[in-house]
Amino acid sequence: HKECDGWHNMHNKETDEQQICRCMFYYGKNDENCSGCRFKRKWKHIADNVEIIDYETPMPYKIVGIGNIDLCLKYDNKIYGAEVKPPENNDDTISRMVSETLTYTIDFPYLPGIVVFENSNQQKRIDELDGQNNSDFAIIRKYVKVFIIRIVGQSRGDIVDYIIEPY
Repeated sequence: HKECDGWHNMHNKETDEQQICRCMFYYGKNDENCSGCRFKRKWKHIADNVEIIDYETPMPYKIVGIGNIDLCLKYDNKIYGAEVKPPENNDDTISRMVSETLTYTIDFPYLPGIVVFENSNQQKRIDELDGQNNSDFAIIRKYVKVFIIRIVGQSRGDIVDYIIEPY
């Protein structure tokens, strides 16, 4: 995927995680191909403490039924292969996100990570687990970096300014 070919060649849903990750990668870099995109909600990354370096990165081996790494993030001089779920996703659990990122990053030079949207069901569940001092989740947090996407404004119409931070 050397360039974004716009939403018109993608799924019909704006909540599709692949499309959101694609837009976060390309629109954040002001890609010239974004001008023809019909995706109504564009994602503009406005902070540089966490850098998006790739999206939908294939694993070095193929497992039937297993997709790609959603976002590759650089933070604190480390590269994370992160699983992302759309903000409106109410079905996927933290356990599923963790298992996916661990699957993707086995025998891969990236560290495992998950990215949740602020105020999503996934973020609320992490808050609950942290609030309960859940010992199992504390162990997971030692090995899986958790990031949060915070929407900090809509700069121009349907362009969403956001930042990614460690949780």
